[in-house]
Parts: sequence; structure tokens; C-alpha cells
Amino acid sequence: MCIAILNTKKAGRLPKSHIKNSWDNNDMGAGLLWNAKNKLNVFKTYDYDEYIDKYNELRDDKEIGNIVLHFRIATSGYKGEHNLHPFLVNDKLGFVHNGVIKGLGNKQFSDTYEFNDMLKKFNHNFTDCAMTKYFISEYIGYSKLIFLNIDDKYTIINEELGKWSDGNWYSNDSYKQYNDFKYYGNTKVLNSTSKFDAWDKEWDYTPAQIVDDEPLDDWEMYEEICDIYGLDPNEDASWEQIQEYMLLNDTEDIVDLYKLLMTYYE
Repeated sequence: MCIAILNTKKAGRLPKSHIKNSWDNNDMGAGLLWNAKNKLNVFKTYDYDEYIDKYNELRDDKEIGNIVLHFRIATSGYKGEHNLHPFLVNDKLGFVHNGVIKGLGNKQFSDTYEFNDMLKKFNHNFTDCAMTKYFISEYIGYSKLIFLNIDDKYTIINEELGKWSDGNWYSNDSYKQYNDFKYYGNTKVLNSTSKFDAWDKEWDYTPAQIVDDEPLDDWEMYEEICDIYGLDPNEDASWEQIQEYMLLNDTEDIVDLYKLLMTYYE
């Protein structure tokens, strides 16, 4: 379901466990956004060691202020570094997104990628415009956005849907602990390593331990899909969003959508 984190300069270095848990629970690539020498900078990678080294390098630099972190679980635009966060709206503003924006995204481009194309059409400083921020909040629903501008000022859309802890803001709780299993197709496997070395590399992995290999029924598939999208399977609105996503991906039913997602997860 992704996680977005605002690591403020005042709060200092994030606990390594927060970064590792966020990576392990959202391991389809990650990125960083920060300011240096009056320029917005973006770093994207599929490699955890590269990521943690870059983050520590930035936090060791006393001239670096706020850092925005993002860890991805794809719900559209499955492959390609162009779909990794952060995104630059222009050379003065960048952002990350957590959630699913209804009606946007396809197999090639994520919903956030297409949303950024929309933001690029604004010709005013919308992060300082209360009315525009209100309309953005209404448009994205339960999604959350962290913007960072060239002056190191951050703006959080739907801030109340996340939480502040020790001076940092987290879009959800997936930083707190490592989830010890994931589904690989219809097989539940204990995690011993990240699923992906890189999206664009062939992945060769033999599960260390099979927990169960019973086929999932439609409801279990639906629950898994809702978990990926960050939805509550017991809410009627979640089913409506899943139906829209089935249309978006040219799938006829839950089984087809599940198979499509697992094709990219494996």
C-alpha cells in the first residue's frame, strides 16, 4: 500500500528499523526528496543498501533540511523507474503519494504519474492556495501527499489521515514492524528476503518455508487485493473502488485482477 514519510531536520535521523520495516513491507522500489544548494534533488532505487547509504549520507550533511521518503507497492504502472516516487511538478516543487487515486493509472503509468501530469498544468503556487489544496484533497479521496518545495517548506495533504511521531510524519503504520509473510501467487510464504532485487531484473527466489499452499477463494483474493490497495474489505466503498480498478486493468473479475497483480509481484 506504500508508505510516505516526512523526516524533518529537527527530528534528525530516523531509526533504522523504521526504514527497514518500511522497505520490507513496501519493497517495489523507493525514493528520497531533499533540497541542496538551492535545488530539489530526487534519488530512486530498487536496492536497499543503496537507499540506506544515501539516506545516511544526507542525514550526515548538516546543510540538508527536511527529507521526504517513499516506499512503493504498485497498484498501477507496475514496472519502470519512471513510476517510482518522488515526482517533480517543476524545478521548485516535488512530492510523494500514498494511496490510490480513482480513475487514474494503467499498466504502463501509475496513478501518481498521471496525477503529476495534472499538477504540472497549474500555473500558480497551489501549495500556498487554501482553495486549491481543498480541491486536491477532495479529488484524491483517502490518499495522502507530501510536497516539498525549493525553500524546504513541506505541505501535507490529508495530514489527519497519517500520524506524527517524534517530529516525523508517517502516512501509515507499516514502518512499525516487519510483516513476516506475504502471498506469492496462492502460496503463503514466510519472508526471509525482499521479493525484489529490481523490477527490471529477473528474480530467482526459492521460498525458505511454505506456510500453506491451499488455493485462495474469491473472498481471500479480495482481501489480498484490498490489502495491496490500502482498503478495508468490509466497506462497501472498497468494492466500488476495486470494480473501477478491474475496469482500469481490463480484467473481468476478482480472479483476473488477482492473477494480474501476482504476475507483477512474482
